[in-house]
Amino acid sequence: MLSAQVIKKIIIPSRPQLLSPVLSEVLENAMPIIDRYIISGFLKIFLICFMSFSGLFIVVDAFTNLEEFLEMGQSGSLLNVIVSYYGPRLLQFFDRTAPLIALVAAIFSVAFMQRSNELTAISAAGISKRRIAKPLLLTTLAIVVLTMVNRETLIPAFRNLLAMQPQDLSAGKTRSVVMTVDHETGVSIRGKEVMPVNQEIRDPVFTLPPELAHLSPTISAGLGHYLPPNQDHPAGYLLSQVTSEIEPNAGLNQSQKIVFLPEQNSWLGSEQIFIASSVDTLYLAFPKEMSRNATLREMVNRSQHPTSSWSNQLKVDIHWRIVQPIFDMSILLIGLPLVISRGERNLFFSAGICLSVVMLMILVAIACQSMGASRVLSSASLAAWLPIIVFFPFAAITYRLLDH
Repeated sequence: MLSAQVIKKIIIPSRPQLLSPVLSEVLENAMPIIDRYIISGFLKIFLICFMSFSGLFIVVDAFTNLEEFLEMGQSGSLLNVIVSYYGPRLLQFFDRTAPLIALVAAIFSVAFMQRSNELTAISAAGISKRRIAKPLLLTTLAIVVLTMVNRETLIPAFRNLLAMQPQDLSAGKTRSVVMTVDHETGVSIRGKEVMPVNQEIRDPVFTLPPELAHLSPTISAGLGHYLPPNQDHPAGYLLSQVTSEIEPNAGLNQSQKIVFLPEQNSWLGSEQIFIASSVDTLYLAFPKEMSRNATLREMVNRSQHPTSSWSNQLKVDIHWRIVQPIFDMSILLIGLPLVISRGERNLFFSAGICLSVVMLMILVAIACQSMGASRVLSSASLAAWLPIIVFFPFAAITYRLLDH
């Protein structure tokens, strides 16, 4: 337990003897000992909570889908299957739970200090409650920034795996096709069913944009297989068993070749056509999941196409992507002062009050997004920003409690 005399000494950092004077001064000015003491306790609790919650999530979900994992493990290592499946999902789990876990860690850090009378000793040394909250707020801000980086770089890299459930990983699994428009080429894609793992679509129907209508308004085939780009063609669909009659002319759209015909491309069979598209079979089967796990720039580009499906939901998601860091910080700005200002030693009582308020905030945010997606709120921006408008002033009020 820290006494007031010890606090007075450690709030002004001592000079480490093993470091150079310049480096010692930098470290002392950058992070006093009291900050390092609070942050180290906060990070320990944060890591323990995250590992516990993520481990519980993996165990429950793995046992729920154990049959599918065992089936996939017959062709390889079961451990590799589980690691490859849950590795990307830990990134998504971190994105969704990090702010709430940070609040829990902050609550218990302060509660432990209150219970051991360390907070009393710190206050007796003349250190304000706001000064105590400062390292917790800065560390949480760093975690929020880390979630932003994770959301914009790491999660989009694994969105193909994140879109599918264990039941979708088997090669023969089919999904119904959601009509999707490629906003880059203007080609709309429909079909009977899609096999995401095989990257195939059965009975596909491609509706060409007006500038390519001279070839054929629609192109139908028995099977479409999505191919990555190579030296012969960009990414797109190789259509076999084509039933539509096509004029033997090449089509151009915005100086980009869209329709590849066998007359001009020797690598195509007589009953084959290739149509360039960046929309793969996962977008046809899981459009919402793929779009939500995309980068902000990709979401904005997709929403600008006038025929984009579920455009209002997408606009709400775009605004929420911008608002979310502010909302995440508001969670701590509201919850932490409620714990520090009360001086309550009962850990569960403090956590219960704080988490009740936070759950109310989250429910209001979810309700506003749902009303925006269903057009109950006509403005998508209002649906995303309304929770901030409501709760951010409340965060400013509760933060002032730290002055008392």
